[in-house]
Amino acid sequence: MLMRMDSASVPAAQPKPFRVLVCDDQPDVLVIYSDGVTEAETESGEEFSEERLVRVVRENAAQPAGAVVEAIIDEVTRFSHGSRHDDVTVVALRGL
Repeated sequence: MLMRMDSASVPAAQPKPFRVLVCDDQPDVLVIYSDGVTEAETESGEEFSEERLVRVVRENAAQPAGAVVEAIIDEVTRFSHGSRHDDVTVVALRGL
């Protein structure tokens, strides 16, 4: 199970859309990300997707928060071959 929140859940003053991801099997890791992460595309138009994001978070959940962010950005960059049509913003928080 995943907990999801998006920009519709916050006040209208929020300037950029964002989403929140918490995997039920990794509840001490919270990832806040822009739609540019999951909507990053290959040359053929395939999107990175939330499923790929969840996989990367689960594979790196034991790492420090900064390493989780780096892993996500690295995987998005690899997937899209460095091409960007939108911002890729990621924040990870780890419970103590």
